[in-house]
Amino acid sequence: MVEDQIDLGKKLIDMLAETGFDVTAAFWVKASEEGSWFLYIASEAVDRLGLAAAYREVYRVFKSAPYEWDLLSEMKLIGKDNPITRDVLEIRNRFANRMGTRSRRPQLGNLAIDEVYIYPPAEAEKLWPRQFFEVTYYRQGDTNTWRAVTKRSKLYRGMKAKGVVAYSTARWEGQKEGSEKFATVSVLLEVDPRFDEANVFIHPNVWEVMTHQARTMADEAFKTHHPDAVIEHGDYED
Repeated sequence: MVEDQIDLGKKLIDMLAETGFDVTAAFWVKASEEGSWFLYIASEAVDRLGLAAAYREVYRVFKSAPYEWDLLSEMKLIGKDNPITRDVLEIRNRFANRMGTRSRRPQLGNLAIDEVYIYPPAEAEKLWPRQFFEVTYYRQGDTNTWRAVTKRSKLYRGMKAKGVVAYSTARWEGQKEGSEKFATVSVLLEVDPRFDEANVFIHPNVWEVMTHQARTMADEAFKTHHPDAVIEHGDYED
């Protein structure tokens, strides 16, 4: 077990935790029969989603990682209630160490091992998904009445930002500030993690409430630039 493996594994664990993926325990195991080190990640996601779906979630995080991951063939996922997980948690709780815990006990669950390195509990903040809304305002002729169109777009994961995140506009050469014909406000709303599950039905009323919330936040930001604007909300685009 080399330090590079430990450091790379820690980066992956932190990324998983930041995206809301449960990491009950993470540890490197050198199994007696295989003779090689494998990174085990124990997660309730395996029990809840099934092994294949849990692997897909981890691979999704891998794809967005700013690192060259070589761990795909060295990683194994197991459930929270797996006997191996229970033994690892018992070791971690007994020999708590912020730098990680090593043990040469001969067995974890029903797996014969030579050695195990156990990471301390992940401390990263678990971030809920963020739903992106974009509200675009169009000036009606030369008046101070603006028509607003709201668009719901991508669901982002692993983001800390929320609320109004951007205001953008444009002016023709020679136009004065405040005379713009359009402007766009971008909003990120924190949502329940279940929004990230494809098989969960989201009631239309929930989207209506969220859209109203996004519009309210966007209007407040827009009026810091156009305090006397009269806003008429129109179309909604999905």
